[in-house]
Amino acid sequence: MSSIAEVIANNRNIDATPKSEAEKSAEMNKEQFLQLLVAQLQNQDPLNPMESTEFTSQLAQFSSLEQMIDVNKNLVEIKSEVSSDEHGDPINYIGKQVKADDNSIVRKDGNNLTGSFKLDEGANITIAIYDRFGKEIRTMNAGWMEPGEYPVEWEGKDNLGFNVSDGNYSFEVFGQNQFGNYVEIETYSSGEVTGVTHGNGLSYLLLGDKQVALANVLEVKKMDDSGE
Repeated sequence: MSSIAEVIANNRNIDATPKSEAEKSAEMNKEQFLQLLVAQLQNQDPLNPMESTEFTSQLAQFSSLEQMIDVNKNLVEIKSEVSSDEHGDPINYIGKQVKADDNSIVRKDGNNLTGSFKLDEGANITIAIYDRFGKEIRTMNAGWMEPGEYPVEWEGKDNLGFNVSDGNYSFEVFGQNQFGNYVEIETYSSGEVTGVTHGNGLSYLLLGDKQVALANVLEVKKMDDSGE
């Protein structure tokens, strides 16, 4: 049976990031601690009962465990509030045009919701496509491109020419200038915000079927009467 010290150690390893699994683990460790403490009291030797100092020490450990759980929850709330304060109420973004730091691709019903990239100088461009596990599945040599903004055009095939399944993908753009040096390339997604969702303590804007983190928004514009 796990010792109380091990339960405490496990709780200290809980990542203080806004993840529901971490909170669930903390609650589980709290219950484990109580079960172990009760089991010790029930099964102690009547001729050699637990010393009062030992019992007091274990109660202090339990108090410390509760405090750590509270700290985890507070960190989640603080991070969410900071993100909201910096970027405002996500509901206010609905119906507006946004541009966000993003390199995701959503493939649905055989169609792609892709992103774009921006060149500040001319370069030979190579675009890599990755699956949701981070494995590169397609490399596309786009050739020389002048400074400007370009959409990522991918027909949804892998390097063997097979159509890939619907799901979430990502892209990366590499560029080399006329001297063979790699250049910095900005990748982003843009579109009208159609909704808002939340996950892992963070807010996400919905650009159709694509989610972009509110914290990654770079630019916001109002939609005019023509919808542009």
